[in-house]
Amino acid sequence: HYYYKVDLSDDKNLQYNLDIISKEHKDISIIVNNAGTTQDNLIFRMKDDQWSKVIQTNLNSNYQIIKTLLPNMLSKRYGKIIGISSIVGSTGNPGQANYVASKSGLVGLYKSIALEVAKRNINVNIISPGFIST
Repeated sequence: HYYYKVDLSDDKNLQYNLDIISKEHKDISIIVNNAGTTQDNLIFRMKDDQWSKVIQTNLNSNYQIIKTLLPNMLSKRYGKIIGISSIVGSTGNPGQANYVASKSGLVGLYKSIALEVAKRNINVNIISPGFIST
């Protein structure tokens, strides 16, 4: 078993760990991006750090993870990438502009990546569930 302490809200910490993971585990064939955070506030009260932390954790981290680990999948011509969005990415939700922007951004990101890598036998899916009590 391998363990890595990764802070998805810190792009430098995340990239540092991803570089290690990519070098040590060239056999990764499945990625599930399931992290999500909220820092709710009405848009006119939202602090810049509330916006930035949610976008980094929920959206930018997916980009970093996929961009770093995808080359190994491309070279093997096989992989599966699964992302977790949210129904509010399509419907909107008051007080969650940052969260909704991050989750709707995931839909576009995953659709675009799916089109880029399909010919290399890499399957990319996004799931958008409703509210889940966690």
